[in-house]
Amino acid sequence: MLRRITLLLVLLVVQNSIAQQIITPEKKQKLDEYLAYISKENQGIGEISITENGKEIYGKSFGYENLEEKVENPESLRYQMGSISKSFTAVLLAMLEEEGKLSYDEKLENYFPKIKNSEKITIRQMMNHTSGLNNFAMQYGDSTWLMKKEKKKNILKRIQGEEILFEPREGFEYSNSAYYLLAKIVEKKYKKSYHKVLNEKILKPLKLKETQSYVFHKKTKMDHVAQGYILNDGKWEVVEDFYFPNIVGVGDIVSTTEELNEFFRALFQGELIKKESLDKMLAEGKAPFGLGLMQVFYEKVVSHGHGGDTIGTHSVAVYHPEEDLGLSVVLNGYEYARNPLLIGILDIIFNDKLVLPDFSKFKIEDLTPYLGKYKSEDLPFKVEIYEKDGEIMAQAEGQGAFPITPKNETKFEFIPAGVEMVFDLEKKTFVLHQGGGKFTFQKEE
Repeated sequence: MLRRITLLLVLLVVQNSIAQQIITPEKKQKLDEYLAYISKENQGIGEISITENGKEIYGKSFGYENLEEKVENPESLRYQMGSISKSFTAVLLAMLEEEGKLSYDEKLENYFPKIKNSEKITIRQMMNHTSGLNNFAMQYGDSTWLMKKEKKKNILKRIQGEEILFEPREGFEYSNSAYYLLAKIVEKKYKKSYHKVLNEKILKPLKLKETQSYVFHKKTKMDHVAQGYILNDGKWEVVEDFYFPNIVGVGDIVSTTEELNEFFRALFQGELIKKESLDKMLAEGKAPFGLGLMQVFYEKVVSHGHGGDTIGTHSVAVYHPEEDLGLSVVLNGYEYARNPLLIGILDIIFNDKLVLPDFSKFKIEDLTPYLGKYKSEDLPFKVEIYEKDGEIMAQAEGQGAFPITPKNETKFEFIPAGVEMVFDLEKKTFVLHQGGGKFTFQKEE
């Protein structure tokens, strides 16, 4: 949840003709085989749910047999859903707008006048990440302060002190700061705590008994919530996660994969807001975000949903309204990341194709021909390929560097983000593949 949107974050969506490719017994068997392989190779721990017409047609937990300490009833675990919480917050704002209690075009200064640029920033821009507001919760190294209880006034003070990234509508940057403020606006408007509003407006009407805000997790019974794990020397170790009351409405909600599917289906079926209100939330054109809903792509078809990351969990939920099909996957431990894992699942569901990943390693002795700066006509930034401590690294302008692992002499990958880079040394190019997208980069002379 708390990672800034970069080149490395691309979510997936289901493809067309689903009605002709329902989950057959044969496909269930392939899904079982695929997830058993992921488990056998010690590449992931988590859960999947696929629903059609409001009913779960496939649900499975996987990887728990690799934990040293036995987890009882992993199939009934609840998971931290990270930024999928933002979709719940956005629906509450849509309800306020529908009730005439809030306008998407009103200014942030009506609620938080001390925030920089608040006289220019609108609610709409905050919801679709075009406000220019910063990110109070950064990546792992800079977010340790959120692992302990922090006073609300200190969080707000931190947001007030952040630099503006750009003028409203002049850029796009995923902003957790914006959604922290939006959750506070929900509380101000309804004059109740976020968790009470969430229960009254969404959870109780939909009978989502396993879904809850973690805001009072020290006072409220929050049993059977999955822990997050990290693989260390072949063993899964528990990782410390955020103190979730610090990120209410931003990434604090726990749920199950099946109830996530129920939530998104209810949203698109008109059980929470009117169709006109939902239409306002959807992204326009090729914009990545609407109002709390991400427009996500797989091949040529567009669907809607959201992804989420905490330190310990990595989730995605997507819904295809035309075919009334939902897919939710959450990983509370991974070596093989969410995006490539999803691609394997989608290959089975929609193409009836089982592809088992190759986890073997390949080493290239001379990295020199690959090194240099590359530019693309498709994307507005350059990527530098360089060597560090015998490892080949990639870094897009303004973003963090990441290692790319060679699978052969032309193909490199970064598994945690589902990135694949295919080099052509003669043409001095590489093609970036990620989440169904394909982008060509040319080496600069």
